[in-house]
Amino acid sequence: MIVYPYKRIPTHIVNDLPEDWSIGRSDSGWMVSAVFYEYIANVFYPWLVNNNVKFPVIFFLDGHKSHISMELSQFCANKKILLYCFPANATHILQPCDTTIFKPLKNAWRKEVRLYKQRTSKSVTKVVFAGLFK
Repeated sequence: MIVYPYKRIPTHIVNDLPEDWSIGRSDSGWMVSAVFYEYIANVFYPWLVNNNVKFPVIFFLDGHKSHISMELSQFCANKKILLYCFPANATHILQPCDTTIFKPLKNAWRKEVRLYKQRTSKSVTKVVFAGLFK
């Protein structure tokens, strides 16, 4: 999910979004609990069901307040999604994710940005951001 700070998200951004992605919106453009709930309920859970994933599942997340709400906790409990919040200062626990997931993702992103700049001579903005993932 990409979160934008728009009241109404422009059509061209929606059209450029990869097919299996979703868009959220908040006043700040940052994740908030209502948007995170929307992602879990309308994107993550349906994806699990459509891909015949066996329940229960564990969803790992940091303990930031933008991820936690009573509504989300109840939804996840009812759907057999176990929320596991990493405690603060848990970098040593998350290190495997840094090297196996985030590093290749960052490298691929840098490559896409470089190619976009070479092709267009422009910087990546929020308007073109989603389309670079297609």
